Amino acid sequence: VTLFSVLLIAALLNGVQWRRFQTTTLSDLRTTDSTTVAKHRDAVSKIPAGTPIAQSFPLDPREPIAVGGRMGTLAVLDPAPLSVLAVGQSDLLPNYYRVTTAGRAAVQKGDEIENPGNLLTGRFDLAFVIVVLFPLVILALSYNMLSGEREDGTLALVLAQPVRLRTLILAKVGVRAATVLGIAGVLVIAGLFVAGGSSDTSSMLSTAAWWFLVISAYALFWFSVALVVNVFVRGSAASAIAAVSTWLVLVVLAPVLLNLYAQSQYPTPSRVAFITTVRTVTNEANAMADRVMSKYLFDHPELASAGTLDMNDFFDKSLTLQDTIEKTLAPLYTQFDQQLEQQQTLLTAARVLTPALLTQTVLEDLAGSGLNRWQAFRVQTLAFHKEWQQFFISRQLRKQYLTVADVAQMPVFRFREESGDAVRQRVLASLAWLIAPAALLWAIGIWGLRRYSVV
Repeated sequence: VTLFSVLLIAALLNGVQWRRFQTTTLSDLRTTDSTTVAKHRDAVSKIPAGTPIAQSFPLDPREPIAVGGRMGTLAVLDPAPLSVLAVGQSDLLPNYYRVTTAGRAAVQKGDEIENPGNLLTGRFDLAFVIVVLFPLVILALSYNMLSGEREDGTLALVLAQPVRLRTLILAKVGVRAATVLGIAGVLVIAGLFVAGGSSDTSSMLSTAAWWFLVISAYALFWFSVALVVNVFVRGSAASAIAAVSTWLVLVVLAPVLLNLYAQSQYPTPSRVAFITTVRTVTNEANAMADRVMSKYLFDHPELASAGTLDMNDFFDKSLTLQDTIEKTLAPLYTQFDQQLEQQQTLLTAARVLTPALLTQTVLEDLAGSGLNRWQAFRVQTLAFHKEWQQFFISRQLRKQYLTVADVAQMPVFRFREESGDAVRQRVLASLAWLIAPAALLWAIGIWGLRRYSVV
């Protein structure tokens, strides 16, 4: 129990450190972005009205492509208040993108740099301790609740008193459950204080309560496993082997096998093939630049500027070529998105087969570091990317150069959080899938107690 407490504290401190790193990084990026926009606005305001656009490098600050393509803006996913409790995949999945007028591939590649070893092993957090190590603590405390006393000869003496075997086993489980859940509860409360400063304290308290409820349901499952092992396996050594084997199958092997099965059923498109396709499409588009420019303006006559069109204009050609490349690559993007969605759908349906994966998913979901929140961020970023492109590309093709007012009206990314009701519905479904097998195992264990031999 002492070791378990130390591990919980270490995991919480690691989560605090990771959240502080994310918050500091995003704050620095926002500061740099705001400073850049302010400087650009000042540069535009200092140019006298009516001054012709400078056709040279560096770009004239009024040129839309100078802001939309070269400077860009940030799409940021701030860490959730309770992200200190579960790092999840936030160390693997990007929490910010640099959005420009470039194509979708340029936006999604990101510019975060992380140690590959850290990405491979993941980070040590409170959710990991609960999902992986918590069952071992429960099994270590409970695997010989009956066999240990029966081997010592004390079980028969205890039952010679006016006490039933069922009452004895429930009392033993209750004491152990109160101990381990009490420690976990204290750490969750500590996480609340560490994550203090949230503008919605009631929401954070509610989320923490759900978190603790999930932990309790997970503990109930493993105590039910311990009960069945105690009743149907004779001998402390055999009980220990059976308990550890159950943990190994449900916590280690099952999640790995489910992920491998999902990837084999719905493999994502090859990254090498995608890069090769991008290069091929780009070369072909460059080879027919003039024809592409004419076709694009034929399809979008409202974007053609008045007067004679310069077919050799660098920016106009680049933008129209980019549009052609994006249309050609669209089926690959669609295929990737569909395969990823099918993988996730399969894993969501199959996770009920392993309590570990189910609990890990719901704890990350509640902490705001799960895949659902990141997928919402990715979808919103791609939608914002189109909005950003529309704002600048339409002005560039119309030769509508930026003013101070335009700079102030540039699109700004604001992440829209998922409603609490949607998260709670997923949590309730997960709780049902945790409690149902636990209740079944408890019923089997209590039934087996009727035939348990105390000698």
